[in-house]
Amino acid sequence: MTAQFKKQKYKGFTIVVREQKPNVKEPTTEKGWDKLHENTNLLEVFGTHGYEILNKQGEILGTDIYDMWDYGACFENAKQDIKTGWVQDYKKRK
Repeated sequence: MTAQFKKQKYKGFTIVVREQKPNVKEPTTEKGWDKLHENTNLLEVFGTHGYEILNKQGEILGTDIYDMWDYGACFENAKQDIKTGWVQDYKKRK
């Protein structure tokens, strides 16, 4: 990820969203988005942004760098990871 980033605190965690270089061209039409989502393994698509969720000690507990195209989407997805308990269960999965 590149140096451009934004941070946000949420329920005791820190969400860091960074800009990154995408590996596919960002679609500009609804048809283009549909084609991307229907014909592509989204775990291979790097969007223009990605996020990390850190605990109070600064440890990365979760990350998502796939198919994210703006700061807002990253913050919302990270908050969902926290709300659902996915991040809190990280050490159990590790």
